[in-house]
Amino acid sequence: MVIWVVNPFDELPGEPGRPGRYLTLSEVLARRGHEVVWWSSSFSHRFKRQRGENGHDQTLFSVRLIHTRPYQRNVSIARIINHRQFGMRFYRVARRLLENNPTFRPDRIIASVPPLSSASAAVKLGHEWNAKVIVDIQDAWPETFERLVPGTGRIHRVLARTILAPLYRQARHIYAAADAITTVAKTYVQLSGAKERNKPSHVTYLGAPFDILDGLNRESRSEGQPFAFVYLGGMSANYDLETVIRAAKLLELGSQDFRILVAGMGPREDKLKRLSEQLGVQDRIEFRGYLGYEEVVRLLGQSDCALNPVMPESCCAMPNKVADYFGAGLPVINSIPGELAELIRVNDAGAYYHAGSAKSLAAIMGEYIRRRDMVARQGASARRVGHALFRRESTYPELARFIEEL
Repeated sequence: MVIWVVNPFDELPGEPGRPGRYLTLSEVLARRGHEVVWWSSSFSHRFKRQRGENGHDQTLFSVRLIHTRPYQRNVSIARIINHRQFGMRFYRVARRLLENNPTFRPDRIIASVPPLSSASAAVKLGHEWNAKVIVDIQDAWPETFERLVPGTGRIHRVLARTILAPLYRQARHIYAAADAITTVAKTYVQLSGAKERNKPSHVTYLGAPFDILDGLNRESRSEGQPFAFVYLGGMSANYDLETVIRAAKLLELGSQDFRILVAGMGPREDKLKRLSEQLGVQDRIEFRGYLGYEEVVRLLGQSDCALNPVMPESCCAMPNKVADYFGAGLPVINSIPGELAELIRVNDAGAYYHAGSAKSLAAIMGEYIRRRDMVARQGASARRVGHALFRRESTYPELARFIEEL
C-alpha cells in the first residue's frame, strides 16, 4: 500500500534525539513492504529552527517538507499560525500532487493530533481520494489549552468551553470522520468517543527502542555513591520541576546523600538553575542539557530512580519519558493521576506524589534513598511493565497490522 504519515513535530531521519513514534512507525511500515511518505514541517518543533531541505530521505521511506513560519514559544499565537499554515499548505500541496499524478493516491493516511489543522486536512483528503484515515491522538487538544483561560471553578469551565468552542467542534468532527482512531494512551480512546461510535481503535504506547535500552550497561551501585534520581524531558510550565528543586532542599536539610540528573532543555531552564542556586542545591542538581539518545541511555544506567513531575493541567496521560524509565528498570516517581498512576500502582513500579507539594515529593524521594530493597523490587517490576507494554519492537508491528487490516 501507499501510506502517508502526517506529523510536523517528531524528529526526522538524521536529526538528534531518541527515535520518535513516527520515525519508528514509518520504518516498520516500510519494512513490511509499504511505500511510506512522511509529510512534516520545515520548522523543527524541538530545536526551534528551520530544517534543511535535504538529508531526511532514506532508503526505507521518503519525507516531504511543508514550509511554515517559525515560533519560539510552544504556547503562542505564532505556533497557532504555524499549525494553520501546515494544515492548509499540506492540503494544497497534496491535492495538487494527486491531481497531477493520481498514482500517488494513498491507501492509508495516518494523521497525528495535535495539530488539529493537518488532521482535519487529512480527513478531507481521505474522503476526496478514497483513502482510509487513521487519526493518531498523542495529546488532549484543545483540552490542554483550558489552563490558559482565566478564572476558577464553574466560571472557568464555562468560559473555557466558550472560548475554545471552535476547536472542540473541529476535534469532534475529526474523530467522527476518521475511519479509525489510534492513541498513545487508553485515556485518549475515551476522549475521542471511538467506543460510542463503534469505531475501530487501537492503543500503542509511545514506547522505547529496547534494542538500544537492552544494551544498557548499568553501573555497579555501591552504598558509598550518592543516590541518583533522573529526569528526562522539557523544561516548560508543563513540568513540576520547581517542586523537584524545592524537594531537593528539604532532602539536603535532612542530610540525605543524593543527586538529581536532569537531561533536556526548555524556556524555564535558566529560571530553574537560578532557583537551585538561590536554595543552595546547585551542587545536588546536574543540568546535562540536551543529550543524544545513546547519552540518555548511559545516564539512565547511572541512575537509581526516575522522576516524572508533570502538572495535571497539562492533560498529558502517558509521556515519552516513562517508556525509557520502565525500559531501563527504574522505579518511577510520578505526579500524573489516572491511567499512569494506576499502571504504576497495580504493578508496584513506583510511587505517586501530589504535584506542587515539595514536602510530598521529598518524603517519597527520601524513602527510596533509605530503602535500596524497594528500589530493586520496583525496578524489576518497572522492567517487566516496560517489556510487556512499551517495547516498540513488538508493539509497533501490532500497530502496523491494525492499520493494514482496516
